[in-house]
Amino acid sequence: VNYNFNFEEESVLLLGLWQSNPRTALSLSDEINLNFNTYRSFFKKINNQNIKHVVFFSSSAVYGEQCLIPISEKSDPSPLNFYGVVKLQVENLILDYCYKNNIQVTILRMSNVYGPYQYKQGLITTLIRNYNNKVVTSIWDDPNILRDYIYIDDISDLIHKILNKKSQYKIINASFGHAIKTSEIINLFKDKLKMDIKVNFSDSYFCKNIMMNNNLSNLLAKEEYQWAPKVSLLMGMKKLISNGI
Repeated sequence: VNYNFNFEEESVLLLGLWQSNPRTALSLSDEINLNFNTYRSFFKKINNQNIKHVVFFSSSAVYGEQCLIPISEKSDPSPLNFYGVVKLQVENLILDYCYKNNIQVTILRMSNVYGPYQYKQGLITTLIRNYNNKVVTSIWDDPNILRDYIYIDDISDLIHKILNKKSQYKIINASFGHAIKTSEIINLFKDKLKMDIKVNFSDSYFCKNIMMNNNLSNLLAKEEYQWAPKVSLLMGMKKLISNGI
């Protein structure tokens, strides 16, 4: 990646543009090259720039399986796959950089974000796209896996509030606050939206070493930023169907 920077006197840096999709079949060296080394190189390039706040888009994958649900920011990270391991390494890299350079930092550990322009990624948008194209969707997941889905507009609202408040907290969960099974997602399409979604559940390597429940608590975000997600899952699905993906 070639970097060309022309920062204003004070800038906010939003990071998440170069992260790879969570592909648990990759080796540790692959994930390091795709994620960690990219960010390390990036921070070398921006050294001594006038940045006042770094916001990094991380992932719930850093938590791994947890005994206490919903998962709070106080939970000790225990990632199950290389993607989560490297995400945690990047978090530590950014926290260290910001501490040494006296920069405000916010790590957003996000659940499953969905919305328009989600290119070939994400269960909900993939199901809608394949339904429109009359294609059967192959799902490499357990139908009982629990995922928290949050609409992109709610994430944007939270980011706006984060940028306008200096907080003592460096790690914030960004989630809707309620997890739902993959099988229930399909039933919502069929029962509530009258869409005869065709799916095929496939057992593969991708089913291994993944969180079975990424139900993240959003209480800290609510209390610290007076924020709350407004778009329910069914509402978000309707928005995507009516406005396009």
